[in-house]
Amino acid sequence: MLKKTRIALAAIFFIAISLLFLGISGELTKWFGWMPKFQFLPAVLAVNVGVILLLIVVALLFGRCYCSIVCPMGVYQDIVSWLSSKRKGKKMRFSYKKEIKWLRYGIWALFVVALIAGIQVFVALLAPYSAYGRMLRTLVAPASTGTIIIAIVTFLVVTILAWIGGRTYCNSICPVGTTLSFFSRFAMFRPMIDADKCKGCRACEKQCKASCIDIANKKIDYSRCVDCFNCVENCKFGALTYGKAWGKTAKAHSESLDCHSERSEESRSFGKPQDDKGPQDDKGPQDDICEALERERHALSVELQDWIFSRYRVSNARGESLSIKEVFARRGLVPPGGTGDCAAPKLLQYAYSHGLKPLAMGEFWYGASPRREVRTQGRFYPSCTGKCGPLLEFMLQGLDVEPNPLAQLSTRDPRIVFQDQYIIVAEKPSGMLAAPGRYVSHSMVSALEKLTGAEVFSCHRLDMDTSGLMVFAKTAAVQAALHRQFAAGEVRK
Repeated sequence: MLKKTRIALAAIFFIAISLLFLGISGELTKWFGWMPKFQFLPAVLAVNVGVILLLIVVALLFGRCYCSIVCPMGVYQDIVSWLSSKRKGKKMRFSYKKEIKWLRYGIWALFVVALIAGIQVFVALLAPYSAYGRMLRTLVAPASTGTIIIAIVTFLVVTILAWIGGRTYCNSICPVGTTLSFFSRFAMFRPMIDADKCKGCRACEKQCKASCIDIANKKIDYSRCVDCFNCVENCKFGALTYGKAWGKTAKAHSESLDCHSERSEESRSFGKPQDDKGPQDDKGPQDDICEALERERHALSVELQDWIFSRYRVSNARGESLSIKEVFARRGLVPPGGTGDCAAPKLLQYAYSHGLKPLAMGEFWYGASPRREVRTQGRFYPSCTGKCGPLLEFMLQGLDVEPNPLAQLSTRDPRIVFQDQYIIVAEKPSGMLAAPGRYVSHSMVSALEKLTGAEVFSCHRLDMDTSGLMVFAKTAAVQAALHRQFAAGEVRK
């Protein structure tokens, strides 16, 4: 409801102001002619103290809703960002990024100096309302060549930044957004994360076009939050709510985050959960009902999966047939979810069911490499050991097959090329696993632990057949910090 209300109000302001700029508002001018007076910079230039105080009070009460409702440049960025999200695989494309302080506050300082010094050209160049108006007016009434060039450059910069990063322009360049951020960080009403309910799924972070949600630390940068309410709408666990953050509510929320942070650090340090006593453990009837429903859902899911695997049958070249459950039971294992859905078992089963004899099969990677492991397009890779390993061991019986590559792993020790009190950088030889597998224990992690005599934490993956440098953490806390950097794109290969 909050998001729909915000979109409806933003549409009214955006359409009305755009028509006013284009000079085609007609009779609507008498109804919407007051809207330009509530733009922040025009109010400052006109010394309209009443409007300025009103916008500041709104920011102190509700945060930067001005940027997502009243400002036409802000709404324009949202439209471009929304169009960009319609591309395949780009709906959940955002991640937390730290604010670029030197750029944000450097531009704001220059803007204030220009405003005081009366350098109107520079002020108009950066002011979002003026910049948006210049872009539209250039369409219907082109002015000088210089103005046209400035309008085109502004259009390209804002559009590209919004297409790629959502509210990057708004939170890094726009001086009005920076000014309001001084007040919005103390807003009475704002989105809040309940650390006890948060599952760490990052759905809110991936939908935050302001890139201000740090789900790893359960924090929100309210100086950049523009109250779009995408996070509140996309949280399926009720961990994100919009409400009063002053007084007792804010205190309780802060205590919840502090306790969560302490529990996380203790768990990472000692490898076991700590007793957590306090007001946040008080549970009401609704919490008990939710927990009971979750347990029931889990039990039903396990029962359904067991039923499916007991009826999902696979064959081999000898004409034998077993259920997936029976195949895994031979090893004393339970099949994980998704077993049997990979390409190799399906192709083999199709061949056997149609009287065909498989002669050769190879699985190669197609597409871009995943973020946390190296995959090269067109290169062949062995099947996974967790799901396909037990199945293929049974399904390939009766065929003349090559030796299992996982049975020919390298036994060489890795070479440490750098280490300090936080990390180890080591050279991984070809044929060695990065981390211990379900059936193979020798790996980079186990080898480094043997060499150093201390626990080592893997920070990323490297394909078994690939040699190269890998980074390992010496503590779980350092591993978590590196994972956050990898997820935020702050580390480059």
